[in-house]
Amino acid sequence: TTLFRSGFFMAEKSKINISSILKGVVFSYIVTFILVFILSIVYYFCDMSDKLMGIAVFAIGGLGVFLGAFLLSRTISDKGMLHGGILGVIYCVILLILSFFINMEFTMGKGMIINIFSYIGSGMLGGIIGINNKKRV
Repeated sequence: TTLFRSGFFMAEKSKINISSILKGVVFSYIVTFILVFILSIVYYFCDMSDKLMGIAVFAIGGLGVFLGAFLLSRTISDKGMLHGGILGVIYCVILLILSFFINMEFTMGKGMIINIFSYIGSGMLGGIIGINNKKRV
């Protein structure tokens, strides 16, 4: 059934697979924690600047979200971009909550906003690629 119809835009009632999204979020955090652990070992033994470390942690987070959304979209039938975007939002909410409890303060700076949009975008991209990759196989 069509809920909204206007010109070129048509939206159908979406069925969002919450259990697959949560599995994708857990997978994203597992990948992120493993890669951050490896990065911390490299940081300990090598001379790495704090700026480079921040960029690497940002990239690892994006990769974790991308891979989680890719895996998620392989288990659903459609709407990979929507599911991946939701995964990115949940990942960011958990990250904000963890950050608050670790730092005991809440700051929403430019860097955090960039992280949020990048992680949501990574999730959407992973969802799109995962759905399209699945259909070819």
